[in-house]
Amino acid sequence: NNDDVALEKELEAQRLEGEELSKYWSNFFGIGHTQKNKLVDHLELGTVYQAVVTKVSNTSGMIYFSIGAAKGYIAEDGFRWAHERTLDPNRHYWSYVKYPETLVKVGDVIEVKLKNSPKSYLSDINPKFLSTVKQGKVLDFIKRQRLFKADLYQTPEVQASLLSISPKSGEIISMVGGIDFEKSQFNRAIQSNRQPGSAFKPLLYAVGLENGFTPASILLDSPQALGGNDDSLNWKPRNYDGKFKGEMTFRRALEVSRNIPTIRLTQRVGVDKIKDFVARLGVKAELPPDLSISLGSFGISLLNLVKTYTIFPNGGRRVRVKSVLSIKDRFGRVYTLDDSEQDPESEAEMTEVVKSEETIQEEDQLKKLTENLNEEASEKEATNSASSEVDEEKTNPFYERLSDDQLYDPRLAYIMSNILKGVIQNGTGRKASHISNFIGGKTGTTNNFVDAWFLGFSSKVVTGVWTGFDDNKTMGWPETGSMAALPIWTAYMKEAISVFGESDFEAPEGIINVSIDPETGKLAKSIDSSAMIEAFVEGTEPGSQPTQSVETRQDYSQGILDDSDYYTDQ
Repeated sequence: NNDDVALEKELEAQRLEGEELSKYWSNFFGIGHTQKNKLVDHLELGTVYQAVVTKVSNTSGMIYFSIGAAKGYIAEDGFRWAHERTLDPNRHYWSYVKYPETLVKVGDVIEVKLKNSPKSYLSDINPKFLSTVKQGKVLDFIKRQRLFKADLYQTPEVQASLLSISPKSGEIISMVGGIDFEKSQFNRAIQSNRQPGSAFKPLLYAVGLENGFTPASILLDSPQALGGNDDSLNWKPRNYDGKFKGEMTFRRALEVSRNIPTIRLTQRVGVDKIKDFVARLGVKAELPPDLSISLGSFGISLLNLVKTYTIFPNGGRRVRVKSVLSIKDRFGRVYTLDDSEQDPESEAEMTEVVKSEETIQEEDQLKKLTENLNEEASEKEATNSASSEVDEEKTNPFYERLSDDQLYDPRLAYIMSNILKGVIQNGTGRKASHISNFIGGKTGTTNNFVDAWFLGFSSKVVTGVWTGFDDNKTMGWPETGSMAALPIWTAYMKEAISVFGESDFEAPEGIINVSIDPETGKLAKSIDSSAMIEAFVEGTEPGSQPTQSVETRQDYSQGILDDSDYYTDQ
């Protein structure tokens, strides 16, 4: 037809124009699209395609490729990252790749990610080389060419998962179980238990607030050896950077994710209280009975970790995660599922089992006998422990509002949200600070860069991201939570906020705001320009009672740890 004839003429004209360049110049510059190239309209920006390398030039710093009949190029900023990667937890620095001929050759099949619609590539050519081009005809030719600009791409071997839920209703908004479902159907959001590292620290600090600490309490960041059976079994935990910063506030210790203050906090609060708190939240995780709990030394699923974070933006209330709200059959009938129908633990109750009358009688007799024995044992135990438990509940005002659905005091939930906002505004999560002023969160990195996490929330969405290898090998330095997981979380939450909106966390009754010195935690002077406004439960603000701080003496009562630095790089 006429279109095909016109296309052949245009292609021939372009070929002849390219031949007008000297053989020397044609080695460095690619020929672009014709106006009749229909494939161009079907390629999507941001999509990864397989392409064939058609030309490579160290001198001009360019890689040219073809996707079918569509032409494109990769400039230095699109391939310079592609150095040979060594998966090593030790610190390494790599220089950018400058010479594309060390990466690919003509005929190679590569993956490319399209960035821009077809345009002139003149501005992306190595400027030193371009300055040597004297012929006006050559420059005119380059200016007229239109090619896709792309980045060199590599399908990742590292896996990732994401889970996002509503902190109010528990409804799952998004769930991603891995990089590619076609390659692996294993759902890492709910089926994989990984060490949370520092992503678990907010729960420890939440327990701290329940037990006498405030955002202004002072924690000590100094060298510490935790004793074993002998000197050879001492555990000498350290911070990620290997340094010690001395005294710092409770808030600041969490913002910058310091390990030593967290361990000292765990010593003072006690491992048992932390385990009781986690059990109260309904978290399914087997926690260690020693101080390694403070550095996230156990396995937990992304689903369970995200559930725990919901207590901060929702005022401490229980959330029942919902994956299915209703089902519509082929006749249009809608069946609504309630919370219990989605609880895996209730499946046994929903299964009808047919039993003989004799079997039922035997089970009833056994049940009554067991209940009688349990009642006798409970009475004896209650007599011994009732007084101490009652005293604790009476003296701890943060237990008074708790119930089956109220898992955490709403005043403390607000304070924790406020502190976790500081992690994003002033701490390890500050790379996400540009998307909103009303978000909080926490990074997590495990030993040797094996797992990287970011858990965070707005008032309407709670989202967690995990990245790592399935076989627990290192991702290599410096793949921390802020490097590997936070960019994914940020990109997702930016879109989530645009859909669900944003608002600051609402302070409940009983919260008072006080101006304090961020370094000492004490009341700020009126002329102190560095003072900050901090939220406290009324009656716990500086000056109202003695400030809680961590003692420098050693406390070995929480268990014996091996001589290992396994839990140090959190």
